[in-house]
Amino acid sequence: MSIIAIDAKIVIKEITTTGTTFTMGPSTDHTDGSWNATDIYPSEFGFNSGDGKLFIGTNAGVQELTLVPTGETTGVPLQFVSGTTNSVKPSFGTHTFDTASTNSVILGGDNNIMTGSTNSTIGGGKGNTMTTSVYSFIGGGKNSSNIANFFSTIGGGHNNDIYSSNYSTIGGGKYNTHTEGSSNTIGGGYWNVITGCSWSNIGAGFYNKILGVFADVSTIGGGDNNNITNSSECIIGGGQSNNIEGGDFNSILGGRSNEITSTGDFNSILGGRSNEITSTGDYNSIGGGYTNTIDAAAIAGTIAGGWGNDVGSSFSSIAGGQNNDTSTFANVHILGSSITATVANTTYVEALDVKTGGIMNDDNGTILRKKVIDIGDWDMDATTSLNVAHGLSATEWKTIRTITGIIRNDANTSYFPVTNAGDDLDVIIANFNSTNIAMSRKLTGTYDSTLFNATSYNRGWITIEYTPA
Repeated sequence: MSIIAIDAKIVIKEITTTGTTFTMGPSTDHTDGSWNATDIYPSEFGFNSGDGKLFIGTNAGVQELTLVPTGETTGVPLQFVSGTTNSVKPSFGTHTFDTASTNSVILGGDNNIMTGSTNSTIGGGKGNTMTTSVYSFIGGGKNSSNIANFFSTIGGGHNNDIYSSNYSTIGGGKYNTHTEGSSNTIGGGYWNVITGCSWSNIGAGFYNKILGVFADVSTIGGGDNNNITNSSECIIGGGQSNNIEGGDFNSILGGRSNEITSTGDFNSILGGRSNEITSTGDYNSIGGGYTNTIDAAAIAGTIAGGWGNDVGSSFSSIAGGQNNDTSTFANVHILGSSITATVANTTYVEALDVKTGGIMNDDNGTILRKKVIDIGDWDMDATTSLNVAHGLSATEWKTIRTITGIIRNDANTSYFPVTNAGDDLDVIIANFNSTNIAMSRKLTGTYDSTLFNATSYNRGWITIEYTPA
């Protein structure tokens, strides 16, 4: 006789070992001695209370049951993690989820790890790790780590790491790293690094680095092998192997192997190759070119371009050309090539041709060119005349329009103009030919003196104005 119990409790077969699944019984009689504790009949339920999984026996074998919300046709087999507070992981794949994690979730993928984290998420992927982080996120990808962070995000990619860098983000790419800072962003690329600073950004590229506790609010847009070290609010737009180190508010727009390695601020290099600003001063700029340098303590120096130019003085500039040098003289400006400044507050121009207007035109509008020549060694006490080579060509010497000169004494304390006639102070330009300018003094007078008898000494200068052939 069968006994029917009204309102009796339905008992579902239970196992408690995490990871264990149910199996179909080997016979239709579970009392015949062949059954295991995990065996169930067709249409019988089995529940693993260790990991919260529900199973049912069917004619096709044991199936795990998945709850699907109303209106949905498929579902993700998620389960609460035993021993945690409101933490969830999928029933598929192999995931590690420790009991110290609270209100956290692994949604999918395989071999993902959640340890000691709160309110954090791993969306999927493989081999991703969330450790002792709060309100942090890994979207997917492979072998990325979000460790000891608050509110930090890794979108995807592989082998990307954020360590002890709160409010930071890596969008994707591979082998990108944030460490020991906060609020930093790496958009993508690979092997990019931000360490020790805050509010800094690398857009993309590879092997770019922003390093140091003083490198806050700095940006590298892209390129490769660019570095900003301990320089705040600086920017490298792109290019290759550009470097900023030391000062603040400095910028390199692009190019290759350009460097700002000074303690000065507000300096900039727009492009070119192997240009350097090493000055301790501020407001210096190099437009482009190759191996141009602004150094020493220059302030507000400028090199527009060219090759091998050097500004070492303040408020000075080189327009271009090659191998120009302002030396240490302030307010010097150079237009030409191979010009070295010898005095401050001077503009140096190589072979200037003024086409219209301007002080270098004669009355007929002919272009004039000036040339300054050293007189050289002249013991005026012993010798009354001297020939000075002018160095003009066979056609140029015939276009000489003006010759003037300056004589100085041995002590370099008095200067005397060269004239063509007058009292006993005069030295005259006697004549000139295809090679020399002939100078002579009066037989007696001021220059017939031991004050003018030094040798191995430049006696003065001759200035020629001529029309270039």
